[in-house]
Amino acid sequence: MQLQPRLRPRHERGLDRGTHAAPAPAGGLCAPPRQFLADIAKIIDTPWEISAGGDLDFPGVVGERTFKVRMGNAYMARLQYAATKDARVTDGFMRVAGLMDPPQALMRPAMLLRVLRHAVRRPAAGESWLAGKDTTGAAERPTV
Repeated sequence: MQLQPRLRPRHERGLDRGTHAAPAPAGGLCAPPRQFLADIAKIIDTPWEISAGGDLDFPGVVGERTFKVRMGNAYMARLQYAATKDARVTDGFMRVAGLMDPPQALMRPAMLLRVLRHAVRRPAAGESWLAGKDTTGAAERPTV
């Protein structure tokens, strides 16, 4: 049996949005390969950074945690907590997560004040909703 590699759902969403809903590359599909890849990179870099940067918030994930990544993850933890308390924070977060607004929208002064009003300190990590569940997908695989 051959196993298919699978991306995590939020990677798929980011890549899907970046490839299907984004404007066409400036040089078009017939541009030279280097130009085409440079044009595509401008479209998908932000969704990829959001997705990959969030992964680096988990201690077991290998990767460089730059200052930008650490600050982004610390702010996102506060923002996600504040979103459970404030509908406007929830709306702003969902617009960015749905790639309707750029990530910079979450850093506007009004949003920043709303986030800090609810989460000056980074919230403590809670128990995962997956605790005690089989996350290997073994139950989904057919037996051969």
